[in-house]
Order: sequence, then structure tokens, then C-alpha cells
Amino acid sequence: MYSAASKSVIAIAAATAILSSCGEKESTKNAKMLLTEAQTALTAKEYDRAVALIDSVSMAYPEEIDIRKEAMRLRPDATEGLTMAKLSHADSLTATLQSRYDSIARLMVKVDNPEFVEGYWVATQGRTPNPMSTDIIEGRVTGNGEFYIVSSLNPSSLHHHSFSLTSNGGEKASTASVAYDGEMNYRINGGEVVTYMSDGCKEIGPFAAAHRTEPLTVTFHGDGDKRIRLSASQTSGLATAWEFAKTFVEFRHWSIERERLNRQLAIARDQRARLIPGNSSGGNLSDR
Repeated sequence: MYSAASKSVIAIAAATAILSSCGEKESTKNAKMLLTEAQTALTAKEYDRAVALIDSVSMAYPEEIDIRKEAMRLRPDATEGLTMAKLSHADSLTATLQSRYDSIARLMVKVDNPEFVEGYWVATQGRTPNPMSTDIIEGRVTGNGEFYIVSSLNPSSLHHHSFSLTSNGGEKASTASVAYDGEMNYRINGGEVVTYMSDGCKEIGPFAAAHRTEPLTVTFHGDGDKRIRLSASQTSGLATAWEFAKTFVEFRHWSIERERLNRQLAIARDQRARLIPGNSSGGNLSDR
């Protein structure tokens, strides 16, 4: 997929090629003009534009083989510069996310329950020691960073399948409906327990974060409705669990992206070493 800058450069090159189709010399002149622009962009460290111009030479003037070769000799430097800029951005983000993760992790506690195959994380703030024995909703985070919610009514015969949160100002967020199946929605010891995985509760985390200092009304939906009050502390704990999961997933994404960019950087440098014997281009961009 090309960026807006790439599309603009390619469109101009294509138009120039059409207007210049009457003669090979004019075509050569225009191809050289693009090559010069690519060299200028590379010198100015406008790497995205340089890559787009290099590609446009090949696309607009396929018959200009020598000029295309000259343009392709620039590509490793342009790719390296563009990759290093992206890598710098990724490095900055991962450092920020690592700091945020460490900060939020101090507000979380891991629960290892023998009834579950894997443990999960919950926020310490507003936590109910035995959530399955009362009326409550609890935000949890899996070891893979997935945010989900468990709702419990005990005792209850409501047969609830979903719930919604309402702020003091009347704003509202709801979960998806989870039908009774004995697994994600089940009954135990006179109570009801429903689990809403990430897609089923995607509105709840952001809503809690937006209202984290407020008490909220929880309305359980089933054969009828039942309302309970979520304290400001419980709202904050729900928001913290969601933010913990969000930060975990973002950190993992950018860590993987850093690895990919580092591999791409190594490939670009290897290509330049093979295209320019003796490394006559003057060393790595990071040494300039």
C-alpha cells in the first residue's frame, strides 16, 4: 500500500511519461529528473519520498534500464533511512509502554485458582475477595493480555445473560448477550456466573476508564433487570484491569515490530554492501 506522498509522486511521473512519449530522449531526461529528485530527497533525509521516487522511475520509465539501475542503487540507503526512522519511533513507544506497564502492574495481582487451567490478573483496588458469592462484576486479564469480565449474581434466579453500566450523567455501555450454555454462562451453588470475552465486553473497559472516579450503576439483564451500585473504587479497578491489558497488547505489538524493523534494517545494509563494493557510500546512516 502506497502512502499519499507515494501516490502523488507516481501520478506525476505517469503523467510526465505520457506527455513525453513522443521521444526517447525526453523520456530519458524525465527519468533523470526523477532520479535527481530521489537523490535530493535522500540527502535531505526525506526517506519516504525518496523511496517513492525510486519506485516511480521503474514504474513510469521501464525502458530506461541504466537510470533504473542507478535509482535502485539508492534504494538500500533510502530503505535504511526510512527503517531507522520507524525503528526510532518503535523504540520510543516500547520504552513508554514498558514504563506504563510497570506502573500499572503494581496495581494488579495474579490469581491462581485450581478451578481454572490458567491464572488471571485482577486489579487490587475495589477487589472482592470471593466474587462468586455475591453480586459483582470483575475485570480480569489473561496471561496473554486479553481483557475479559465475569459477572456474578448470588443467590439469583434472574438467569442473566448480559449487563450494562450507566453513569450518573446517563451515559451507557453494554456487553454482548451470552446465552446459557453451562460453560460461559452457568449456574453454581444457587448463583449465576457469566463470562464475557474481549469482543463481548469491548465497550465496558473504555467506559470505566472514562468514568474511573465515579460510582456506576450495573444493570444485569435476564428474565428481568437487577441493579447494583459499583463504587468509585470498583470502577477504578475495572478501568485499571482494562488499561493493563491494553498496555500489555500494545507493548507486545511494538516489540514484535521492533524485531521486524531490525531484520529489515539488516537486509537493507546487506543489499547495499552487495550493490556498492567496498561500502563506498560512506558507512551506515547511523555513523553519519
